[in-house]
Amino acid sequence: MLYGRDFEDEPMEIEKIDGEIGEVTIRGTVLTCENRELRSGKFILTFDISDFTDTITVKMFIRPEIFQDVKSLINAGMFIKAKGVTTIDKFDGELTLGSIMGIKKCEDFTSKRSDTSLEKRVELHCHTKMSDMDGVSEVKSIIKRARQWGMPAVAVTDHGCVQAFPDANHALEKGDAFKIIYGVEGYLVDDTKQLVENSGGQSFKDTFVVFDIETTGFSPKKNKIIEIGAVKVEDGKITDRFSAFVNPDEPIPFDIEKLTGINDGMVLPHPKIDVILPKFLEFVGDAVLVAHNASFDVGFISHFAEEQGLHFAPTVLDTVTLARLLLPNLNRFKLDTVAKALNISLQNHHRAVDDAGATAEIFEAL
Repeated sequence: MLYGRDFEDEPMEIEKIDGEIGEVTIRGTVLTCENRELRSGKFILTFDISDFTDTITVKMFIRPEIFQDVKSLINAGMFIKAKGVTTIDKFDGELTLGSIMGIKKCEDFTSKRSDTSLEKRVELHCHTKMSDMDGVSEVKSIIKRARQWGMPAVAVTDHGCVQAFPDANHALEKGDAFKIIYGVEGYLVDDTKQLVENSGGQSFKDTFVVFDIETTGFSPKKNKIIEIGAVKVEDGKITDRFSAFVNPDEPIPFDIEKLTGINDGMVLPHPKIDVILPKFLEFVGDAVLVAHNASFDVGFISHFAEEQGLHFAPTVLDTVTLARLLLPNLNRFKLDTVAKALNISLQNHHRAVDDAGATAEIFEAL
């Protein structure tokens, strides 16, 4: 006995307690345990008991002289039997167990899972809590359970990270025969996928148009082009240039104006994209399009060409991907970083025709 008088009543499942049904005996594990002193000088001890069918709160009013003794006997995680009276608590309106007549220890009545296979498995694809939105268990707990079940090893393969490795290493004592297999669920990216798109079998002797655009934002569906700049490269030499402002028919955001130096007054006198884009596509002709981070620039041109019903299916070469292949020692591959690495001047950065000219020199150098 932990508290009160002895009793031998059979416990009932908590989920079957239907309102204030009088005296009941329950069993379960203590989940939480709290206490506080009342104005009367008595103490209230509150703890939750779960028998895994449901959970109920137990409230005990205890005299000061025995409070410390009772408090020390009831702790979270222990299994107990309790006999009391079901009542709706007048403070929180919840069904609780009060007027406690007795509390005593009981055995852990939960069934234990086990591995009864004669030939034990080795889990080769185990996620710990380090696999965000997937695993929820500590790696130490996983290793402990695998050992309990007689498994000889377990492989940790979290999503793209190895943070569980140190804890896994410390989970074993020196000389332990259990084996931890250290792995990772990695992700492979084809870095050359966007080097050349829609290839037509061209060579470096063909004509290239290196271009750049400035926009009011990052989305072709929501934002507009405000400048197109391009240079034509034939036999390794710049032979022609194209530069045009585009009236976006909407105010240029302040951060874009600050970045590019292009303001509303500069674009207002110029035609809109339905006039400028056909001229640009005429300038391009059958040439190969070259751009730095080409998917961005080509994405805008493709979107507005489709809106106007214009044919646009060029071969596209990306100098970002080309730089990644040929300049692997660089940490970043922004236009100004690559230009500096190749000793190419980049004046008026974030102005389309100047960026296009610098990209053309980068292209030739690569």
